[in-house]
Amino acid sequence: MTLETITGDLRAFAQLEPGTFQDFDELSRDQIAYPCILERRFYVSTFPLYTARGGEPVLAFARHTKEHPNNLVLVHIDDPENSSYDQLIKTGNFRPDPKEAQAVLEAADTLQVELRNLRLSGDDKVYRSLKIRIEDGFVKDGYEYQQPSEVEREVIQRVGYTEEFLSMLQRSHFNISETRLYVLAPDYVATEAGKTFVGRAAWRSSFSGYAGSSAGGRGVGIHDGLRGVRRVVVPAGDAPKNVEVPSAPLVITPVQCYNALLADEKGAIAALDDSRAAGLSRILAGYLATKVQ
Repeated sequence: MTLETITGDLRAFAQLEPGTFQDFDELSRDQIAYPCILERRFYVSTFPLYTARGGEPVLAFARHTKEHPNNLVLVHIDDPENSSYDQLIKTGNFRPDPKEAQAVLEAADTLQVELRNLRLSGDDKVYRSLKIRIEDGFVKDGYEYQQPSEVEREVIQRVGYTEEFLSMLQRSHFNISETRLYVLAPDYVATEAGKTFVGRAAWRSSFSGYAGSSAGGRGVGIHDGLRGVRRVVVPAGDAPKNVEVPSAPLVITPVQCYNALLADEKGAIAALDDSRAAGLSRILAGYLATKVQ
């Protein structure tokens, strides 16, 4: 099975094989391996679920797998009477069934954190952000950066900001010094989900947008990338089974390739051979010739 990027609103996840829609950390590994996808914005399968426990606002990061489909936004995206898609578009918040949400909250691979234990920046009434310095993974605290706490470190790792990923950001030609994770503001959660649950969508911006991530998305109608394995379609009738619908080839522009090379110069040099070096020399000579004219 081959991973590829499809484009669409969040409902396009149905075009992917169950369990293959990438999570934050899976996307991070792919972005390290395939720099040509760095300039795209992606939805991810992570389910941000908000509630309050003992009066304290809580954020849970749930995984959505084939065996455990815990992203309730995806599960109910096309429900005729309780569509998560419609709720997010119209009201900004998805209100899942409390019993279903509680089960997701208690799932073994769900990470729960109290929002007030994160050193969040900003003063917006709805959104705040955890600012992370890519040089060392330190967290913004007022006007300075400090070592992340154990809770902050868990969150940073959960959303794919590994040491390797941050190192790649630092090497990129976008001159990024800081990345951010956007979440709902604690007071907003206390008001909107104090006695119930609120679900949102998750995404990662392009590298030109600081590779920021969101655990508070509501814009599920925007056409962005979704990465996974395209679903196999079985034709009706007597046609052979397990015939895969041919996918359109991924178009990689010269600009994307140049940006990828500049983002990892050491890797680009290591991949060179005499034939590729000669080709690049011809391209450079042609470019210089246009400057002389």
